[in-house]
Amino acid sequence: MARLPKQKFVKFVRSKGNVYGYFNTGKKDENGKRIYAPMGKVSSPGFQDTYVAMLGHRNRRDETPATVAQLADKFEDSSEFAALSLGTRKFYRSLLKHIRAHLGSFPVDAVRRAHIKEIVNNRLGDKNGTKNGFLAVYGVLHSYAVDLEIVNTVSPTARIKPFDTGEHEPWPEPILRAGLEAEHDRTRLAIALLYYTGARIGDVVRFRWNDIRDGVIYFKQQKTGKAMEVPLHRDLLAELARTPKRGITIIVNQDGKQMTDQVIRRELKTFAAGLGHDLVPHGLRKNAVNALLEAGCTEYEVQAITGQSLNMIHHYARKVNSRKLGKAAILKLERTDGESSTGGANSA
Repeated sequence: MARLPKQKFVKFVRSKGNVYGYFNTGKKDENGKRIYAPMGKVSSPGFQDTYVAMLGHRNRRDETPATVAQLADKFEDSSEFAALSLGTRKFYRSLLKHIRAHLGSFPVDAVRRAHIKEIVNNRLGDKNGTKNGFLAVYGVLHSYAVDLEIVNTVSPTARIKPFDTGEHEPWPEPILRAGLEAEHDRTRLAIALLYYTGARIGDVVRFRWNDIRDGVIYFKQQKTGKAMEVPLHRDLLAELARTPKRGITIIVNQDGKQMTDQVIRRELKTFAAGLGHDLVPHGLRKNAVNALLEAGCTEYEVQAITGQSLNMIHHYARKVNSRKLGKAAILKLERTDGESSTGGANSA
């Protein structure tokens, strides 16, 4: 059998007696795998023309970027971007769209602090989270430009004060209980998964039935890449037992397909709004932390469930119910006193 041809950036594959070419675009998908573009049969008349066009496009992309849009494209194609977690890449892409829209035609070294301030103050709507994201991602993009030696200046985002986003409040106890008993099956299931696992909504919508083994759910946090093993609460196990397995993931639509976190987020916000509260799913993560602390769990035990840093657990715990904690502390003390008394009597 004849050897496959060789050509720069081209992978050749033999199939059913024909040889096909696939061009290495230099790009990577969300999982960090190289993206190859099909070129057709090597024997086809237009094969070399296709190769020249693709090679020219790749070479243009590999050149030193002159504009912010070109810098953003190169950053998305970089190994630094591919090394980020899936959730972080998704977040960056959403903000890079804003950066391209408002600064794309600017030369990289021409962006000034005044340009950044005008955009975040007047062009990004009224969502402070988006404004802060814009500042953060442009700062990362500027650092990338410094690494490429395109600029050697301080980022124009430096010393721009972040916008106040407030905090995601834990759900009030009556609303939480109503959610765990909601009539709508998917709403009830989503709230139970969020509350009893303490996971982020981006992870919860990706939970699969085969992630559960022997009463434990195994998953990798999308945001941090940390591997988690979370034992399932008996009430969550009961909820899962009553849930039909209609798809690969636990939360699905009517066709058994995985749902996005945006859709579930809207559903839960609508549920809370129907009870007169403006709440978000992430607040249930605080409920989970607080419930664990109020049950007398140590911070390390909470960390094993939520995967958070101890500093973040401290931060979330500010809403902990002191009365419940006090009761738990006294119960522990009483048990200790009882054990001491018993031990003393037996040793007498």
